[in-house]
Amino acid sequence: MIIEEDQLKFVLEAVAKKLNVDKKWRYVKRKQSDDLVNFAAILLPVSLIDETKGKEFNLLIKTAPDWPVEKVVDELFIKEYHFYTKVLPIYKCMKTNIDIDNLFPECYYADSSPDHRVLAIQDMTFEGFEKPINRENLDYKYMTVALETIAKFHALSFIMMKKNVTYTNKKSLQPLSAKYSEDFTAILKYAINKSFFIFKDKYYFDFLEKLCGGLEKYMEDGVDKAKGKVYGHGDFYKENILFKYSNGVPVDACLIDFQHTRSINLAQDILFLIMTSTDAADRKLHFHDYLNYYYESLHSILKSNGVEVSVGYSYEDFEYDLKLAVPVCLIITVFSYTIWCGVIDLECSMSPDKVPPPIKEKDAVKVGKLVDHLMMDFVDLGYLPELR
Repeated sequence: MIIEEDQLKFVLEAVAKKLNVDKKWRYVKRKQSDDLVNFAAILLPVSLIDETKGKEFNLLIKTAPDWPVEKVVDELFIKEYHFYTKVLPIYKCMKTNIDIDNLFPECYYADSSPDHRVLAIQDMTFEGFEKPINRENLDYKYMTVALETIAKFHALSFIMMKKNVTYTNKKSLQPLSAKYSEDFTAILKYAINKSFFIFKDKYYFDFLEKLCGGLEKYMEDGVDKAKGKVYGHGDFYKENILFKYSNGVPVDACLIDFQHTRSINLAQDILFLIMTSTDAADRKLHFHDYLNYYYESLHSILKSNGVEVSVGYSYEDFEYDLKLAVPVCLIITVFSYTIWCGVIDLECSMSPDKVPPPIKEKDAVKVGKLVDHLMMDFVDLGYLPELR
C-alpha cells in the first residue's frame, strides 16, 4: 500500500517523539534511489528535520504492497515486524561484544494493524554503508566481509540459547515450510513450474522436477533435521547487504530487509549467498574457503562471548547441514533467478488469473546459463551425486 499523507505525518510524529524532537520539525521526501531494491515492500525515503537543533534523521518508510495474495504479504511483513519489535530488542539487551547498532538498522516506529502495516527504519546509507560497487557478483573481499556479518547475526542466536533467553512469540518466525507458509510454498512451486520450459532439454531437468515435486519434504527436513538452527536472515544475498569501505575496500557490513527472517538451518543463509552472489569461477576457486571463513568467524565471535561452538556445533555438523540445505537453496535460487531476470512476474505468480507479460528469449537464455553453471558447480563439489 502507498502510505497516505495523513498516515505519514502520524508516523513521523511518533518518530519525532521517540527521538526527542520538539514540535518544530518538518519532513522532506527524498528521491527514490536505484539502490533501494525490495521485491516485497514499498519504500519511501524521508528526512525528518529537527529545526531547533539542526539535526536530520534519515528514514525509510516501509509498507506492504497491494498484492493479490494478502496472506503472503501479511506473513512477510509480520516476520519483519516481529524481528524489529521482539527479537532485536532481546539482542540489544544481551551483553555481547557484537556491535548491534552497526549490524542492523534502528526501527523507530512499527505498526502491524491490518490497515496500517508500516515500519519507519533507519536509512543505513547515511551511516556510511553502501551497496556493492560491482552489482553483478561479490568477489572474495566482499564475501569474507559478508560472511563475517552473517556469522555475527547467527552468533546472537547461540548466545541467546546459552543465556537461556527465549523469544515468546515463536509462531511468527516459524521455518519456511508448507506447514507454516502454505501460500508462499504454492507460489514458489507455481513460479518454478512456469519456468520449466527453460530447462526441458537440460540434463538436470528430471532432477529439478523431482526437487520441485518434493519441495515440501525438503523444506521440512532442511530445518527439522538440522544440527545448527538459528534465527537467520532467510534472504541473504548481495542486495540485502550494505558495505562500509576504507580506501575503496569493503571492511564492514550491515544487514537489511528481514521479511524472510525465521528459524532456519544456518547453512541455508551461507549457501544462498554463495549460489546467488558469486559467479562460477569464484565458486570453483573459493567455495571451501568461504565455508571455512564463515565457520571460523562464527567460532571466534562465540568464543569471545563465552560460547564454545565447536563443542555444541562442530565443523562436521556444519557439513551435514550444508548437504541438508542444498535442495531447498537450489529451488529458491532458481526461483530468484527467474524473478530477477524478468522471466517470472512476481505479482502474476501470486495471481494465476492475471496474464503475465511475454517472456523475452534473452531473459530465458540468461536464466538457463545461470542454472547451468550452478548445477555444474554443485555436481563438481559433490553435493549432487544424482547428476554424476
